[in-house]
Amino acid sequence: MKKKQKSVKKCQKRMNGVKKKASKEKMAESKEDKKTSDELRKRIVSVLSEFAEKGVYLSDYGNTAGQGSIVRRDEYDSDGKIFNVDNISRAMKQIPSIWKVVEKTNRKQTSYGMKHVLENWREKNDRGKGGYITNGDFIMAMILLGYKASFGTESELQVNALFNATNVQ
Repeated sequence: MKKKQKSVKKCQKRMNGVKKKASKEKMAESKEDKKTSDELRKRIVSVLSEFAEKGVYLSDYGNTAGQGSIVRRDEYDSDGKIFNVDNISRAMKQIPSIWKVVEKTNRKQTSYGMKHVLENWREKNDRGKGGYITNGDFIMAMILLGYKASFGTESELQVNALFNATNVQ
């Protein structure tokens, strides 16, 4: 009986050590995630500034300066807090599975249509994590991945973007 109790105690001690190690690893991952999130937020703010100089004011909806925008220009958020950094980061990992960079702008599919393709891809391939992404978060992820975004002409800006992208298949 004593032998069994010692064995159980050893097992419990080992499990406590494993739990502590897992907890420390989780804390380290959390700090790394925060650092990555902060870096991504800085990149988002940089993109917002770059596009604002061109008269394109990105929001979670799309280009607020574009025709048909339901977001008023005075609601524009230049510090990027309206963007969902986690969703953008997730999209940046998934987009290369669906699209690849090409030389010319693809005029057959807007960012709004492409975001729906990503959402459907997520439903099939990323079960349990939810598929929704805003048009603006999708546009931001594409830009951060190096795709060139076109919002129409200076005199006729659009809400949705066109990209130099084509399907991988």
